[in-house]
Amino acid sequence: MTDVTISLKVPREILHFLDEKVGQGRRSEFIRQAIIEKLKMSNGDARDPIIKEIDSLKRKVEELERILRVHKLGEGGRKQHPLYRICRDENDRKIVEYLLREGGATTKELEKVVGLKRRQILNRMKYLSEKAEKELGRGTLRYIRSRVKGKRQAWWLKDGH
Repeated sequence: MTDVTISLKVPREILHFLDEKVGQGRRSEFIRQAIIEKLKMSNGDARDPIIKEIDSLKRKVEELERILRVHKLGEGGRKQHPLYRICRDENDRKIVEYLLREGGATTKELEKVVGLKRRQILNRMKYLSEKAEKELGRGTLRYIRSRVKGKRQAWWLKDGH
């Protein structure tokens, strides 16, 4: 293969930029390498790494949107419990899910489920209880010291909620 010379028209700013970055004597080699590299990336599946990253991010965003839609609707399309509306984050949602599934839980049980320390769990439970009373107009959560259903000193969902 024989080399062919081509002429290229670029804005003066780009010429100055190239001179600063690669030096006046190396402009042609730099441009030749850039063209070859661009052609390699556009050939077949070898795409620009930035494009690949954007595609990956798009897929992740789509998955998150799907999860949020499912979470808003509730699994299987059933109506979601009102306690989900007062959750601040994923840890609050884990607590609510566990309480809805089990009916009640000790701070120690919630500590294992959520992965937070007992004091943090207690603070979250107090927050959820107060927020439920304030926003939902009823005390949905209550703390009972005595033994109920084999659990002592546990948080319970009030009946009918």
